[in-house]
Amino acid sequence: MTKKEKYSWHATNWQRWRDACESGRVPHALLLHGPAGLGKLSFAHAAAEQVLGLASAAQVSAGAADVNEGHPDFHVVTFEAKNAAGDLKTTIGVDQVRAMSQELAVTSHAGGTKVGLVYPAEAMTMAAANSLLKTLEEPPGNTLLLLVTSRPASLLATVRSRCQRLEFSVPERKEAEAFMAAAGCSGDVHRLLDFAGGAPLAALALEKDGFSELDHRLEADLTGIINRSADPVAVAAKWFRLDMALVLHWLDQRVASMIRLAMAGPAANEEGVVPETLARLALALPAARLFHYLDRLRWLKLRIDGPINTQLAVESLLMPWATRFSGGEATRAMESIR
Repeated sequence: MTKKEKYSWHATNWQRWRDACESGRVPHALLLHGPAGLGKLSFAHAAAEQVLGLASAAQVSAGAADVNEGHPDFHVVTFEAKNAAGDLKTTIGVDQVRAMSQELAVTSHAGGTKVGLVYPAEAMTMAAANSLLKTLEEPPGNTLLLLVTSRPASLLATVRSRCQRLEFSVPERKEAEAFMAAAGCSGDVHRLLDFAGGAPLAALALEKDGFSELDHRLEADLTGIINRSADPVAVAAKWFRLDMALVLHWLDQRVASMIRLAMAGPAANEEGVVPETLARLALALPAARLFHYLDRLRWLKLRIDGPINTQLAVESLLMPWATRFSGGEATRAMESIR
């Protein structure tokens, strides 16, 4: 593995990429997809550097550093600032894609290949995606388009069909744990990886952002509601001030683990994956109630950024824990979310 190939789980994809380069079968468009936190963007930058390096022998012999967004033949489209404070937009607009396409249509500054990079590709507006589609249908010569996404299903099917796909998968758990240990992770590696869906870079980012403290705080709040030592409305007011996407994902994982325990029985929790209070509740409940709750929770997760009273919705999510999911009260609380 070379210096550029810094993540061991990229080895298979690097081999595929090298084979394509050596055989002269580099596609005009490559869709790099897979879960967040696997280093897809890093791979795209390294692949772009290789292509631009092959096109510019002087750059390679000079031992140049990683390609950056100032390279004249490297054109990057991503979120741009929407105001003087530097706040970023949440979409990629059509003007950005058109500007990149125009740059790719002109002669290379170095006399070789030009590279365009779009990330996250799923953030393109419909107009932007349709504009990119025109370039994909009639790609300029000596051009490589790299699209990076964690949600390929959100892209237009016509865009996906015109790209060669390179899928990134989470590494084996031992490999991920070894990477995190080498990176100096001092937190609970198993818990971080579980929450990150097995993606090592996402797990490291969680540790850096103080996930362990948040994890303990949310666990204490939920346990307090179950034990009737905490008011669900007061807890909802606290949670409302946090990153709601992260909080709802945390709650989703906890409920899913309770369902697995309810279905498998006490022996499934020998390693204490489910905290004691939640484990007792899970084993005392019909699994159907937890499934019903999880359905409503996931309905809310998909709409949390829409026109919804978020604090009221969170209160409704927490009320059933106060009643320990007892019959009608829990059902009415969950129904109120809609």
